[in-house]
Amino acid sequence: MLATGGLVQPLAAGDAATTAVDKELGKKALGVLMARLHDPSASVRAAAARSWGVIGNPAALPVLRKALKDPDVYVRIAAAFSLDTLGDQRGFKALAAIALEGVGSSRPGDPVRELKLLAKNRARASAIEKLSLIGGVDAVKVMEKTLVDASDTVQDATKIALAHLGFFDEYGSPFVTALGDPDPGVRAAAAAALGRIQRAEALPALIKAASDPVADVRMAVMAALGKFDDPGATAALRAGAKDGDSRVRFKAFVALSGLNDAGSIALLKAALAQNPTPEILLPVLRGLAERGQAIDLSLVSANLAQPDPDLRAIAVRALEAVPGAAANALLKRVMEKDASKRLQIEAAKALVSRLEKKP
Repeated sequence: MLATGGLVQPLAAGDAATTAVDKELGKKALGVLMARLHDPSASVRAAAARSWGVIGNPAALPVLRKALKDPDVYVRIAAAFSLDTLGDQRGFKALAAIALEGVGSSRPGDPVRELKLLAKNRARASAIEKLSLIGGVDAVKVMEKTLVDASDTVQDATKIALAHLGFFDEYGSPFVTALGDPDPGVRAAAAAALGRIQRAEALPALIKAASDPVADVRMAVMAALGKFDDPGATAALRAGAKDGDSRVRFKAFVALSGLNDAGSIALLKAALAQNPTPEILLPVLRGLAERGQAIDLSLVSANLAQPDPDLRAIAVRALEAVPGAAANALLKRVMEKDASKRLQIEAAKALVSRLEKKP
C-alpha cells in the first residue's frame, strides 16, 4: 500500500509478467492519480476524477464520493461519472441532480447574473451528456424534464442525448437538416452534434458533408466520422487525409488513428514515410501502435517535448499502445516531469492501465 491512507490498492499480485519494478511503477502511478484528486486546480482534480472510471480501479471510491461535494461543478460531474462507471449509484443521482438544478428557470437579470446562469447551464448540459452515456429509463426520465427547460443550451444538449439514446427521427434529424444550412458555423455545429449522437442514421449525411466547401466544416465532419467504425466513414476519412487544408488532414488522421480499421495501416504507413509535421506524425504513430504495428519510439520521445500539450497527449496515447519497458520509461518521464499536470495524469493513467493488464 502507498502512504495515502490505505486507499490505493496495489496492482494484482501473482502476475508472472509483472516485475517488481513494474509493480513499484504502478503503485507510483496510482499515487499520482490519488494525489491529483486534491490538487488546487479544479481542472486537474476533474482530470484525476475522470481517470479512475477509465482504469476501473475501485481504490478511489471513498475520495470520489467526497469529490461529489467539490466546489467546482465539473469536478463533481467527473467524480459522479466515474462513480457510476465503478458501480456506485450515487454517481447517477449526482449527475441527475446537476442536470435538474434550476430546471425551467431563466429570468432576465443583470449581466453578471446572466453570465453565471450561462455557466451553470453549460455545466448542466455536460451532466446531461454523461447521462446519455449511461443510458437507461431513469436517464430518459431526467431528460423528459430538461427537454422543456428554459435554457436553449440545456434543451439542445437534451436533444443530442435523446438522439444518441435512439430517438433519432424526432431529435437527431434536425441536425442532419442543419448540415445544409447556408451558415457554415451552423453546419460545423451540426456535424459536431451528429458526432456526439453517433447513430448510423447520421452517417450518409456526414459522408456527404465531408466535401463541404468550407474547411472549418470539413474539420468538424472529420472529427464526427471518427466516431463511426464503418467502411463509408473510413473512405471519407481517407479522402480527408489528402485534403488541401492541413487542419482537415490533421483531424482526418486523428480520426483514422482511433478506428478499428486494419485497412488504414497502409495509409498510415505511407503518411509516416512522407516525414509529416508533428501534427500528422503523432496521430499516425498512435494509429499504428494501436493496430499492433511496431513504431520508432525515438520519434515519440522527440515529440514529447512539443510545446503544444495536445500533441504531447497524442504521443502519450501512442505510448500506451506500445508494450515493453522502453515505453514505460517514457510514460514515467511524462508522469514525473511534464509541465502539464493533466498530462501527468494521462501518463499515470496509461501506466496503471498497462501494468494492471494480464498477459
